[in-house]
Amino acid sequence: DLDKARSELSELQDDLREGIEKLRELIHNLYPKELTEIGLVGAVQRFADRLGKASGIQVSFDHEELPEEPPAALEATLYCIIQEALNNVRKHAHASNVKLELRSRGTDLIMAITDDGCGFDVDKLLAEQGLRGSYGLLSMEDRVKLAGGRMELESSPGTGTTLRFFVPTRAGCDR
Repeated sequence: DLDKARSELSELQDDLREGIEKLRELIHNLYPKELTEIGLVGAVQRFADRLGKASGIQVSFDHEELPEEPPAALEATLYCIIQEALNNVRKHAHASNVKLELRSRGTDLIMAITDDGCGFDVDKLLAEQGLRGSYGLLSMEDRVKLAGGRMELESSPGTGTTLRFFVPTRAGCDR
């Protein structure tokens, strides 16, 4: 059936275009050129602006000038964590507002992401992550641990969520 074949071919072309676009986005997100061009603060601001415009969530980014740019590997790690956290807010939190914070304290960078969304039972969610096929929080925690840092998570139903990351900017991470 020629008409059926044309229809299926058209659907395949659409699927292929969508797949290529997703692949381009994944490649871009592995190490976004913005990190090289405008640094961590600029790249985070740009991502937050794009997410806010696309989702309608008010995203504010409160930061201080960093004493020096973190090593490239650490910048990529922090950027990926922020992407994952903000995408989780967009998908799950039903939030109207998100506040990002980035501070330097001694040899540590401190990042916080706070939303005014629906919140959740932390213990229950952590216990069920693998069962639901959702590994976003584990991925963020693994990334920050690999960088020598730690993650704190605060949430409860109806109260929103706060994620905090404490990451050393060791000299051992070469640019």
